[in-house]
Amino acid sequence: MISIGVTGAMGCGKTTVSAFFGKMGAEVLNADRIAKDFLKKPEVKRKIRALFGRGVFLGAAVNPGRLARVVFADKRMMRRLTSIIHPMVIGHIASRIARKKSGIAVVDAPLLIESGLNRRMDYLVVVRAKPSSRMKRCLRGRYRAEEVTRRMKMQMTESQKLKRADFVIVNDGTVSEARAEAVRVWVTIKNDIKSKGELNMKRRERNG
Repeated sequence: MISIGVTGAMGCGKTTVSAFFGKMGAEVLNADRIAKDFLKKPEVKRKIRALFGRGVFLGAAVNPGRLARVVFADKRMMRRLTSIIHPMVIGHIASRIARKKSGIAVVDAPLLIESGLNRRMDYLVVVRAKPSSRMKRCLRGRYRAEEVTRRMKMQMTESQKLKRADFVIVNDGTVSEARAEAVRVWVTIKNDIKSKGELNMKRRERNG
C-alpha cells in the first residue's frame, strides 16, 4: 500500500484535503481520532493520571479539552503526552498500512513530521494557508483566539514543514479551489506510482 502523509499548521485545512483524497479512493487515517481512541484504554488512562493528575479527567474518562489546555501551555507536558501516545498511534497506522497489499492510504496528522511519522510515508503533502485564513477557520470552530495562538506557537513552523514537502497545496481560496489543488496532486502521485510500478516503490529517505 502506498502512503501519503498530509500535514500543515493548525487551521490550514489538512483534514478537508484528506477528505478530498478519500473521495478519490484513498483510505484516510486520521491521527487525532486514533489518538483519542487510545485515550479510552485503561493502561493509557493510568499513565495520563500518573503524569497529569485527575484534573484532566471528567469522571472516569480523559477529557481531551482539559488535557489540551495543559499540554499546549507547557512544552514539557507536551513531550510527556507524546511519549505515551505517539508510539501507539504510529504503530497502529504502520500496522494498518502493512496489512494491505495495494491501494493508497492517506495519513492526516498535524504532528506528522514532529512525531517522525513522515519517514514512513511515500509522499508528503503540506497544506499551507495565510495566518489570517488559519485563524479565521479556527475561530469558526470551538477555539478562542488566544488558544489558537498558543497552539500555533507549539507546532513546527510552516516554513520548516515546507522544506520536507513533496507537494504543497495552498488553501487560501474557495473549497472548489482546494479541491482542484487536491485533484492536481492526486493525479500527479497516481501517475508517479504508475510509472514506477507500485511493487517497486521505495520509501523516500527523509531528514527529520
